Amino acid sequence: MTRPTFHDFKKKALRDPEVRAEYESLSAAYHLRKKLIGLRKKAGLTQEELAKRLHTTIGLTLTEKARAFFAFCQFGVC
Repeated sequence: MTRPTFHDFKKKALRDPEVRAEYESLSAAYHLRKKLIGLRKKAGLTQEELAKRLHTTIGLTLTEKARAFFAFCQFGVC
């Protein structure tokens, strides 16, 4: 028996209406996270370097990441 792929797991999980609703509710957060990662990489910074510039730690909550994103934009990288 072969091990299911992530794609197979996701497809099966999203058949459940509650799982699908939760997945869709997290869409904006996922896109924000991708944007933050892209901007950090574009600036050539590691997570640690960005955290130091923002006077914080790497382990941020999503709300803190959103605030950090806007602070990061003030450096003219956005």
